[in-house]
Amino acid sequence: MMARRKKGKKNRISIDFDGFDEMAERIDKLAGLAGLQKAVEKGLKASKDYVNAEAEKAMQKSKLPAKGKYSKGDTLQGLDRNTSVNWKDGGTYATLKIGFDLSQNITSIFLMYGTPRMAPDKALYNAFYSAKTKRKVKEVQKEVVTEYLEEIMRG
Repeated sequence: MMARRKKGKKNRISIDFDGFDEMAERIDKLAGLAGLQKAVEKGLKASKDYVNAEAEKAMQKSKLPAKGKYSKGDTLQGLDRNTSVNWKDGGTYATLKIGFDLSQNITSIFLMYGTPRMAPDKALYNAFYSAKTKRKVKEVQKEVVTEYLEEIMRG
């Protein structure tokens, strides 16, 4: 299946909503593999935009521990904004990284998971991994892929 999550890849986003397989088949018939890849990329990028916006909300000074000490910019600047989709297996498996670029700053790990002296920031963690976020990501993906399918059908 295209763009499905592999186990152990928590910091990747995948296309996974009810009806995706049927839509994928229709797009493939109408626009071929290139069209299907374009639909998947649009869905992944829209998902990442949504997740990043939620993370930015959670990173507001008033919502962070230590009186907002971590909102000064370094941590927020580490939010991965790269929207390059990586294709594997002959163009049938796509991944898009979400989260923070840990090579720039590891503070996000301490914020999301806590330390012995600091409780985890649930809002930041939930921006990426909550059931609500996962449901909304599926809605965003379905909307984007449906719009793309309708665009193809209109010609």
